[in-house]
Amino acid sequence: RRIWGICYVQERKYTSAEPLLLRVIEAERREFGPESDHTLFAMATLARLYSNAGRYGEAETLSVKVLEIRRRVSGAEHPATLKAMNNLAVLYSAQARYGDSEPILAQVLESSRRLYGEEHRTTLNARYNLAFAYSGEGKSALAEKLLFENIASVRRVLGEEHPETLANLLKLGLVYRQQGRYQEAEPLHLRVLDVDQRVQGAEHRDTVVAMVNLAMLYQEEGKYSEAEPLLTKALEMGRRVLGPAHNTTRSCQASVANLRLAQQKFAEAEGLLRESLNAKDNEGPYTWQPSERRSLRGLALMGQSKFAAAEPLAISGYRGLAERRSAVPVTVPVGQAGERIVQLYTSWANRIRQPNGAIS
Repeated sequence: RRIWGICYVQERKYTSAEPLLLRVIEAERREFGPESDHTLFAMATLARLYSNAGRYGEAETLSVKVLEIRRRVSGAEHPATLKAMNNLAVLYSAQARYGDSEPILAQVLESSRRLYGEEHRTTLNARYNLAFAYSGEGKSALAEKLLFENIASVRRVLGEEHPETLANLLKLGLVYRQQGRYQEAEPLHLRVLDVDQRVQGAEHRDTVVAMVNLAMLYQEEGKYSEAEPLLTKALEMGRRVLGPAHNTTRSCQASVANLRLAQQKFAEAEGLLRESLNAKDNEGPYTWQPSERRSLRGLALMGQSKFAAAEPLAISGYRGLAERRSAVPVTVPVGQAGERIVQLYTSWANRIRQPNGAIS
């Protein structure tokens, strides 16, 4: 049952995995005790299922319990304890709670470096995850420094084309994009996509993620003729391979919508942006994307002269971006979202005065 439960989690078959894992935990508790390695491993696997399914409260309860037992039973710097700390921190990062994840990951990294060295897998994972947290907080220079260190190590330890090497290269490219350093980001994105297509296959999840990110980079660079066909293909593959609710698919939808706005195809853009928003989005202090999508959806509705529907979206979008300004990349001008509100009221007033008027 344990093996089947793990397989179902890896295949994202959460409905099938949960009852199996609950039975495994109960059986392990009876046979080995509530604090055994068997029981804690099953609990950690169930926590990962809950996290992947967006059930963060349940995941956190389990993860905190596992970490508390590990610290008490195994000690503060036991490998299993460091792994439990890392898992909890990654869970916090998934919720954009980077202020909670950063100190935990810094502690894991310091302990792992001292105990195991710079190129141990625990060190490599902790350094990548801490860079991820720094990037989420907008601390791009710190993230870049850690990723440079990590890339040199993973290349030596795992090889040029290992998935973890590619993940580090992709993350460094994203950090460059946050800073508007597109010329440095582009070769990294191209490299990752080339290797993924060749090694993983054209429709592997990693390949789709790499394609979406390259297409979004082209868009940010203003290379629209290159971005549009790649974005269209990436969106189709994202929906099919990753699923419509996946964050990468929704980011791609928002990018296609941006192109449609530039082409004044407002109805199509609004539909894509509506689809890209999810009521379950975690809007933590660093999660700016839903706010940008609301602002853009307001613009799309404005383009259709649906001013009353556009108003709350434009206002909440700007407010959300302003509150998270420190984490918003330079490619997303917060002031522009504020200008959309001015444009909304100006156009609305003109429409009242001139019923047949259109937005200029």
